Amino acid sequence: MLLHVPVFTLSAYTQQDSPWHRLHPRARLLCALTLVVGTALTPNGAWEVWGIYAVALLVLVLVSRVPPLVLLQRLSLEVLFVSVLLLTILFAGRGTPLVTLGPLVITEQALIAFGSVLTKATLSLLALNLLAITTAAPNLLQSLGELKFPALLVRVLESMLRYLAVLIDELGSMRRAAQARSNGLGALLGWRTLGNVLGALFLRTYGRGERTHLAMQARGFTGQFIDPTTRPFGISEWAALALTFALLITGQYVLWQGG
Repeated sequence: MLLHVPVFTLSAYTQQDSPWHRLHPRARLLCALTLVVGTALTPNGAWEVWGIYAVALLVLVLVSRVPPLVLLQRLSLEVLFVSVLLLTILFAGRGTPLVTLGPLVITEQALIAFGSVLTKATLSLLALNLLAITTAAPNLLQSLGELKFPALLVRVLESMLRYLAVLIDELGSMRRAAQARSNGLGALLGWRTLGNVLGALFLRTYGRGERTHLAMQARGFTGQFIDPTTRPFGISEWAALALTFALLITGQYVLWQGG
């Protein structure tokens, strides 16, 4: 049973024809998650290993025929946000001082840790953005369900994606209403009342969710939005998974040789 509501989509390049797009969505998800886990578990300072992963991801971007500029625009905002969060690592290390800015000291160990975590985050975000931009949300959520992720979590994510467009419209209407009552105060009012608007939006979201749940139950909703039919892996899917694991093994071999 599909709900007739706007669907907020994050995947703008799902209709491309490439070897990556022809893979089963579950295989794409497994490849991306495997690469993310392998990148995150690599020790700090393993620049050669991350270089190998970066080259592999760049090749995958070219194979998927996704415009690199689109991924770069997404990554620029996400990496900037992550960099701000990681500043505490940069100024909290112990070891040989490199730069002193008053009470703040940047040490060699802290700089290596900061660069390592930022590199891990960038590679992981690149893999996940490529997955999200090339895989439709229903297929991605269905793959999560097939991989035995918690059913409640999958349903929550599915409802969130379906109603995010509605919430964005609701936030826009509330902001316009606040601006119409501001008598020309402009951005000052927007910043001052942002917390109140978000609080009111939360209350409206709770009420809308309650009414939506009752309406879904009245229409016989059984807990499944999407078609549960699927197909087994073929040769291409198993080959993609084998290449992903081979990439991780190669990285670990390079790390072992360097150690």
